[in-house]
Amino acid sequence: MERCLIGVGANINPEENIAEGLLLLARRVRILAVSPFYVTAPIGRPEQPDYLNGVVVVEHGDGPAALRDGILRPVEAARGRARTADAYAARTLDLDVLLYGDRTGHEAGMTLPDPHLWERPFLAAAALAVLPGLVVPGTGRPLRELTDPVAVAACRGADAFTERLREMFER
Repeated sequence: MERCLIGVGANINPEENIAEGLLLLARRVRILAVSPFYVTAPIGRPEQPDYLNGVVVVEHGDGPAALRDGILRPVEAARGRARTADAYAARTLDLDVLLYGDRTGHEAGMTLPDPHLWERPFLAAAALAVLPGLVVPGTGRPLRELTDPVAVAACRGADAFTERLREMFER
């Protein structure tokens, strides 16, 4: 089994879709940690509602493509996600493989680790909350050094929602 970091986001009924989506995910993989969630403006779409974004740490052993195609995409579909050519369309649930163990490079149409992890402050903030000493595979550098600390610190937490999620998944 490998430790994987999954990006989680939604801006259509996000609290319900994320919570229900994570319950579905927990039926298929072991969720080890749930990060704080953050309120974020939609990228390139100011007319859309804000997103809630965070990460979960899971265990999986069949490879990144099997995780994405056999687990994450079906969970998204179960919550009403219809993928389109519009990469910035509003969504009920978005689940993305950000890290899969120590794997690096291109695999099954994914770049591992996903550069959004350090390019998007809300993902870095979420990851650092659950994996504070994370060294990004292939870089030899801590995530903390790859991100803008001011932007990470400026992320607006969805504290009440985060607490509800953590209560659902505490073991």
